[in-house]
Amino acid sequence: MSLYISLLSFSQDNHQEISNHYFFKQNKGQWSSKVQFKADLLDGAMFLEKQGITYHFEDKTYIRESHAATKPIPKPKSTKGHVVRVKFKGSNQNPVISSTRKSPHYENYFIGNDKSKWASDVRVFNEVTYTKIYSNIDFKIYESFSNMKYDFIVSPGGNHKNIQIEYKGADNIYIENGVLYVKTTITDIIENKPYAFQIVNGEKIKVECNYKLRKNILKFEFPNGYDKTNTLIIDPVLIFSTYSGSTADNFGFTATYDTLGFTYAGSIVFGTGYPTTTGAYDTTYSGLGTTPTDIGISKFSVNGANLIYSTYIGGSGMMHHTAWLLMTQANYMLWVQQHLIIILLFQLRTTILLMEGLVAQQPLQLMEWGSI
Repeated sequence: MSLYISLLSFSQDNHQEISNHYFFKQNKGQWSSKVQFKADLLDGAMFLEKQGITYHFEDKTYIRESHAATKPIPKPKSTKGHVVRVKFKGSNQNPVISSTRKSPHYENYFIGNDKSKWASDVRVFNEVTYTKIYSNIDFKIYESFSNMKYDFIVSPGGNHKNIQIEYKGADNIYIENGVLYVKTTITDIIENKPYAFQIVNGEKIKVECNYKLRKNILKFEFPNGYDKTNTLIIDPVLIFSTYSGSTADNFGFTATYDTLGFTYAGSIVFGTGYPTTTGAYDTTYSGLGTTPTDIGISKFSVNGANLIYSTYIGGSGMMHHTAWLLMTQANYMLWVQQHLIIILLFQLRTTILLMEGLVAQQPLQLMEWGSI
């Protein structure tokens, strides 16, 4: 039998409704080699690594206020961010990592001028599993009813005491009334008191379970023990306290359709990159700050119900400026014919060509684009 330790994450905010799913996007070279999968969050991103998770939160208040404002608002002098690294202390350095529950849509990344960092047909999933993250222990992270949840699965012969979750970069971490609080300058990560149970002969039996925190290392303890011959599931709830809604900042500006009736939407996208620091940081604000700003093109089915792909274009200084023009002036046009997308950037006198299934051979002003 097996032991399961699960945690659930969802977002709460009075200003937005939960509308998007959580997707784990595979890394095909478009991000740091440390990253296995990335999941977008409204105020940042989650990066899955071999031995843990990195949370990168960013204060995007000015970006959202600028988009909604009817007149210019003062730019901030600096932008804030916070990085929390969660490490599975003492874990297997090379667990077998697999993904399931594949979404029907895919993504393309043409970011920067280094073609080795471009990636096409990037698949997204609702579930990622780390096999033998510890001896006889697996780790699974997945979406469940628009929430995020992760389990530790301890098989017979495994020892739950080996599971040690180390937090680095948080302003403070403490337990109050059985609830774990991880404090940052952008948002608080709150893990509700864990609920544990076993399934014995098909019957669900509750097992007392508590957090045990020593400095910044979290463990699970069972004051009354449990039956090690049967499955044990530990199920606390993880809450990102200050944000919810769509899991990516995406401001739409134009839409059109092709000769077959497929719909295309053009937007600018504010992504969150893999961080190089840990803890809180404060960076001088320049343009749109340190947040990457790209053009996003999404293709939808004829009935508009299903996303087929999203393509992200940008990364250079010129593209950064271009995306700013799109947000402030909507100074571009999206034109589509079957298998060919043309973006006309009037102020920069630039044309971007995207060809489905083909490769553009002639370098363009911004960069040479590949197949989408």
